[in-house]
Amino acid sequence: MNLSCTTKRFLISTFIAFCWINVNAQTDLQGIVRDQENSPLPGVNIFLHSDPLQGTTSNEDGQFSITIQKELPLTLVFSMIGYQKQTININENELLRVVMVESVSQMEEIVIKAEKMAADELQHISIERMGIYKNPAAKADPLLAVNAHPSATNLDESANVTLRGSLPAETAIFLDGVPIYDAIRYEQVNGVGTFSIFNTAIIDDLKVFPGISPIEYGNHTGGLVAINTNSTVPEINNSEVILSLANVGFTHRRKLRKGGLMLFSNYQPSDLFLKLNEESLQSLEDFHSWDAGVHYGTRINERWQVKAFNYTNLEGYRFNEPFGPEFKQEKQRNLSILNLARHGEAHSLHWNQGLSLSQQRLNFEGNEINIDRRSYFSSINMLTNRNNNDMKMGVNLDYRDQKYIQNMQSFDSKILDVQFFVFRQFRFGNGWNLGAGTSLNTAGNFGSNLIVNKKINQHHNFRLSYSGNQKEYLPDQYFNQKYHVNANQYSLEYNMQYEQMRQDVALYFNQKNYNGERTDLLGFEWFFQQNIQKISYQIGYSLLQYTNPYEQDALALVLTDLDYFVRGGLSLELPFQFTWNLNSIYRQGGMFNNQDNQSERLPDYFIIDLNLSKMMLLGDFPLIAFASCNNVLDRQNIRGYHYLPNGVSIPQEFSRRTFYLGVNLLLN
Repeated sequence: MNLSCTTKRFLISTFIAFCWINVNAQTDLQGIVRDQENSPLPGVNIFLHSDPLQGTTSNEDGQFSITIQKELPLTLVFSMIGYQKQTININENELLRVVMVESVSQMEEIVIKAEKMAADELQHISIERMGIYKNPAAKADPLLAVNAHPSATNLDESANVTLRGSLPAETAIFLDGVPIYDAIRYEQVNGVGTFSIFNTAIIDDLKVFPGISPIEYGNHTGGLVAINTNSTVPEINNSEVILSLANVGFTHRRKLRKGGLMLFSNYQPSDLFLKLNEESLQSLEDFHSWDAGVHYGTRINERWQVKAFNYTNLEGYRFNEPFGPEFKQEKQRNLSILNLARHGEAHSLHWNQGLSLSQQRLNFEGNEINIDRRSYFSSINMLTNRNNNDMKMGVNLDYRDQKYIQNMQSFDSKILDVQFFVFRQFRFGNGWNLGAGTSLNTAGNFGSNLIVNKKINQHHNFRLSYSGNQKEYLPDQYFNQKYHVNANQYSLEYNMQYEQMRQDVALYFNQKNYNGERTDLLGFEWFFQQNIQKISYQIGYSLLQYTNPYEQDALALVLTDLDYFVRGGLSLELPFQFTWNLNSIYRQGGMFNNQDNQSERLPDYFIIDLNLSKMMLLGDFPLIAFASCNNVLDRQNIRGYHYLPNGVSIPQEFSRRTFYLGVNLLLN
């Protein structure tokens, strides 16, 4: 059944009408929240004292902007786990500067502390949970949100993370200190997937290390994404319902003595979404997914804490390119993670354990492929904090087993890596920090990290980083061979931070060997963000220049020079608690092999994505409604060509214009 243009307009108009409410008076306020050390505080809850549903949260720079449906004077409340609640009377409309005071007793009572990284001085990006929801390119997915940052240089529209010119297979994904090697949903035969397995509702903290990653996470050669699940215990039991074109989800949080329990489940049907976007998604015939998870964290006593997480997912989809074969996939997986921590006055001990199992069945060009994966990870590490220096040391055990069956032929691949590491960090006067670490694995390979950080003042910072002899094993998606990557990485970074402005500049050089073939990369990255009252805009630029780029289709190892990769973003807070976000990408096209097996460059890629969201009340319950349009201009972006026997080329396109909408309802 086809949906007419009139029907599509009706759905979108209904959404806008549903969002609109009449108000009389309003007050617009902006400000910044910091801690006692003058560092910005993200995630602070800010709301009207007489109506807690009129509220917002501070962003990653501690900044906030809020529209109150009431005239001055009024009273705002600032609240955050681990800090004393503040109530501020406001009589004049001026920029607010709020300092939050740490509450030690509250922190000990209801917070399950997250593991601290000894190498936090490394350049990293923090992405807050609300930033994932508001980013139109993210589609509420954490890894798609990472790919929307200027450090990401992926040349597709997938959830496979590519950072600073590295390969997706090199990017490490960690959840609660455990590596996740099977983090992609709706995966194709080449490993490229559409979404991640992570439910944004459970995320507490997400950090991205675009270049050199902390040595404590093991040997990784292409950046790292570290995700921590929500570790706070809810003060009151609550539930959350998500209804959208392609998702029905439910989350429940409740307090159990000193612990917190979270249950969640999602079902993804495709009928409504595909009918609304049938002209743009003609190749996608069907998709379906169901997942469920449980997360529990508790403080056993003043020193011991436990977190446990289990996740199950079943999925499948059918895809058919014009003039090409049909592709089918069915997959099921289970992931379990257990974290145990002991905190002392100057020492903390952490044990992280994870087990992942998955079974995948693919049908492509008449070939049936079965892939069974198992991975087990265990780590024990100790962190010591003494005055102006920290030390972290520990051991990681990483085991992966993959069985690949095609046409009655079976291939097995096993990887076992045990690594010992130690990292020391020293803080000197005048803003100097020095960090150095080394690692040794069972194969006798030594790795090293060196970080020199100079903080000129509270606004300017320089950082020089080096990572040497990092070795990684990548299992091949097709033939289960082991690909060896050896990397030496150098980076020089500058950061400028003011209350309303931020600028980052990075120059990096990577030397890598893929199975003995060397390739060098020289890269440049620039990012600028400015906040002006209710408007926030950002722009980023990346440049990649390779020497002897390595190409190996079996592992999708395709390294491509890019003379320009430009990202832009704009966020505007409108009246009546509407928020409008825009994301845009303009970049040089990637490379492909033509019918004569000669390399050619694809046309330039350009896309604009829009998102409109609004907070409102449905009875006594807060509700967030959202609508998005991807590829607003309906531009034809080419990702390759399919050649017919008569020599005619058929372009293969990225996604055309698509619409999505839904609501998120919180039930107290």
